[in-house]
Amino acid sequence: LTTITSPVTPSPTAIPLLSFGDSVQWAGLSLAITRYEVTQTCPGGSGKPADGAKFVIVYVQALNASADVIEVPSLQFQLDGYESGLGAGFPCRYNDQAFGNACWQWSGKLYPEVACEGWELFELPATFPLDDSSVRIFRYTLSPGEIQAAEWLLLGD
Repeated sequence: LTTITSPVTPSPTAIPLLSFGDSVQWAGLSLAITRYEVTQTCPGGSGKPADGAKFVIVYVQALNASADVIEVPSLQFQLDGYESGLGAGFPCRYNDQAFGNACWQWSGKLYPEVACEGWELFELPATFPLDDSSVRIFRYTLSPGEIQAAEWLLLGD
């Protein structure tokens, strides 16, 4: 007699909708989006977006809320489906105040009660309305297919 069982499908987890300053905590790491700005210049002042585009700079804070040394996990940032980052066409430099550098500069380890903050950059069409927009942070875990996410609502232009 052969029994066939269907694979276990994880049930979807609701993504918490947060306000600026609110944090989500994953495995001892507390993450919060503290503020954002719409600008026509790169962080640090040099360079500008492509014609017909604008930059949205989102500031992210990480805090080790545990009693252990933790490694900052791999994170992905999206603003209404637009990925953050510096593509080949971006004139901006990924400086020391960028989230990845500010929070990984000491080999990715974050000690207990230590916080870091940095920016994530999005390039969007200049006419893109930010009303009802949101920023999502995704954390990919070591378990295959497991993703954690949180979402912060922007207040508009």
